[in-house]
Amino acid sequence: MVAFVSPFALLGVLSKFVSASPIVTIADWRALNQTVGGRLHYGVPFSQPCFSLLTGGLPNTPNTTECAEIQSRNEDHCTFSPLLSSIHIELNPSYVIVFRSQHFGAYEITQWETCQTNGDDCLLDWKNPLNSAAFSPPQQCRQGSVPNLYVRVATIFHLLDHI
Repeated sequence: MVAFVSPFALLGVLSKFVSASPIVTIADWRALNQTVGGRLHYGVPFSQPCFSLLTGGLPNTPNTTECAEIQSRNEDHCTFSPLLSSIHIELNPSYVIVFRSQHFGAYEITQWETCQTNGDDCLLDWKNPLNSAAFSPPQQCRQGSVPNLYVRVATIFHLLDHI
């Protein structure tokens, strides 16, 4: 089992390496990465491989192979039941749980990938993931609520070593 931990959860570890300045430097992140055995990674929104523009209009080279897989496995897995007034998750292990859980930037309920403060997101059209209008210019892939960095935790020792 692999777990993902936001580096901000490791502030105690990071505080050992941070300079007196309140700004975390590249050297601080490198020191943290070395401490956690090279398991510090960039958080990338799940649908980013489909987009040719990132936040601020920065260019991105779409990965058509990854995008096609994301589109084919990004089926609508949440349905609203007016009778029960609640959201039901349709558990389809081969597409929803397994595939999305292998990607740090993928959240089971996709609205949580969106920044709840400003609405920034990087989402496909949930009704039709093949709809290229959702990811073609001028649409931009924004970071949303996906953390910029994370620590990949694969064993209990990865946690215990740094508590």
